[in-house]
Amino acid sequence: MDNLNDKIFLQKMMATHCPCGGDTEKDGKIIKEFYNKSQTLEEFVDLLDKWQHSMWQGVEDIAELRGNVLYLTKKPMSNQDSGKCGMGCHCFLGRKTDVFISDIFCHCCTIGHTGRPFQYAFGDDIKMEFIDSIICGGKGCTMAIHLPEKGN
Repeated sequence: MDNLNDKIFLQKMMATHCPCGGDTEKDGKIIKEFYNKSQTLEEFVDLLDKWQHSMWQGVEDIAELRGNVLYLTKKPMSNQDSGKCGMGCHCFLGRKTDVFISDIFCHCCTIGHTGRPFQYAFGDDIKMEFIDSIICGGKGCTMAIHLPEKGN
């Protein structure tokens, strides 16, 4: 994929066509509700974090807020049916890999699966960034979401 020389197009294509997305609209409404009822971004992230922990006990994202940027990191899973480089990957395809692969592949999970509810909540213009992933050699799968500022 990297050799196609249009990384921006490929990243967008992977994020847009994520096959394993959950209920994006429902989750986006919940995220928007948390944002609207919170007074600060810190309070919003706390509500979001508690909600995620209640749903995904043991595999939840680690949420860290720096300014208005929310960093979400998926901790590695313990899966026995995996390749050498996919060990801990959440993706049913990625966990099978025995070699480190392009970060373009990971846009499906981070920007697509994890990020799509945020797009639903805040609109298509919300900036999201892929940071790192397990199958690219990272210790977790991390993305950044640039949240709208809260008026304090």
